[in-house]
Amino acid sequence: MVAVFLSIVSFPSDCWSGEDNGQIKYNYFVGQEVQPEALLGALPLSAVKKLTLDRDYNLLLSNVPEMPVEPGVLCRVDDVLSSSGKVRVLFSHLNLLIDWRKIPIVNVPATAGFAVENNSSRKLEVFADRSALAVNRSPEGGYLFKEDAAPKEPGSEETLYYGTAAGNFMIQQWYLSQDSSPVFIGSMDPGGRVIISGDVGARGWITGMYDLSFRDSATGRTIKKEDFAPGESVGVRTFITRRGEDISLFLDQRRNKNQVLPANSNLHMRGLFRGDAYPDNPHGEAVSKRLRVNYDARTGRSVKFALAAGKDDQSFNPDKANYRSGVFMNDIMRNGLDPFSEGKKGVNGGNYGVDYSIEIKANGPTALILQGALDNNSPEEGSFIDLYNQILTFRLDGMVKTVFLKDINYNSYFTAPQTLRPLGYGKVIGVFPVQGEHSHILDFVLPPNSYGPVRFYLVPLAVSK
Repeated sequence: MVAVFLSIVSFPSDCWSGEDNGQIKYNYFVGQEVQPEALLGALPLSAVKKLTLDRDYNLLLSNVPEMPVEPGVLCRVDDVLSSSGKVRVLFSHLNLLIDWRKIPIVNVPATAGFAVENNSSRKLEVFADRSALAVNRSPEGGYLFKEDAAPKEPGSEETLYYGTAAGNFMIQQWYLSQDSSPVFIGSMDPGGRVIISGDVGARGWITGMYDLSFRDSATGRTIKKEDFAPGESVGVRTFITRRGEDISLFLDQRRNKNQVLPANSNLHMRGLFRGDAYPDNPHGEAVSKRLRVNYDARTGRSVKFALAAGKDDQSFNPDKANYRSGVFMNDIMRNGLDPFSEGKKGVNGGNYGVDYSIEIKANGPTALILQGALDNNSPEEGSFIDLYNQILTFRLDGMVKTVFLKDINYNSYFTAPQTLRPLGYGKVIGVFPVQGEHSHILDFVLPPNSYGPVRFYLVPLAVSK
């Protein structure tokens, strides 16, 4: 598998340039920017279809407290395995740990990650079927990614980074890790643990995603939830602590339920998300979602679908709140289990950590277009700054790519906001100049610190006149 980055001004040599053998020119080419007006009128597939829900994995999501200032346990669930014995762990946090002993106080480097804990009588081996971890700032203070830098506010000396670039790099590496065999993480005796962590600089983002499975050390057999005796389980705790701490001792000292840091957020983005139907979400929730699209370009019509909806998004009544054109009725995640936040359910406002696989069966020359997230705020609130600099990673027919959707006047957000273009520009990510039938697989995960829903369009590909 190959990873490719697409930018506004330069494209990889293996992408379509709009020509076929130097003779035929098409109306779309890979990397081409598409104006919002050109995407109007597409038929939303959500009007006639639902996503197929795959409940093989549970998802442990750790995103709040998003910017911890004190060391502690960020999220804890003591029984995380799905019925098939699998769990996906996604964590994303900005390290704002403070050294209160200094005058003035300063932010300090940290170690963050998660511990897998064996609450059973078996010795277990932990494997990562897919895995990736990324930070945007080294412990020494150097920034590793700068594509997501915020525009400078007048009078400000510090450059802020939104963490989107590190989130996309992590998703890219997570896709690429699928090419290798499952990685052995470590063994856990009964009552033991395995720790996965990384070091991150002060005021730096750290994010990781791990698909975990477990084997019985004595037999080598893959463990399922049903194999445990009543009361036995596998748990996960995410954490952040000062760099250099003894992490096992740190966790031993924080076994009590009241030692989980409070979420301190209106959007309770943490907990265990399990595939099931719920009273407030009867269409069901799942960590993996599938869709089959049959598209006939010969009709001259375009179709669209939206992925990674927010917790309250709906596409059936434009007059009601949270209307988002193209989202599916069963693409909502709002029933996370958070046992150590009394009276609160976790929500997943963007389906972070959810993997989508779209099987496209097309007939006739076709182009595939990605459109970034649109404005989710009311006009008086204004648009989020980083909506004007979106970075998104996907996999198309086995090739991992990252696309940049950056307003040409992004850096003038504070000084000349009237120069910003309307949101809704897209990029061509696939060109298929095939006269007959052809098939493609599109895989997508919304990267941490990005916005959804993200829309995809299938449009007719025509010869340029």
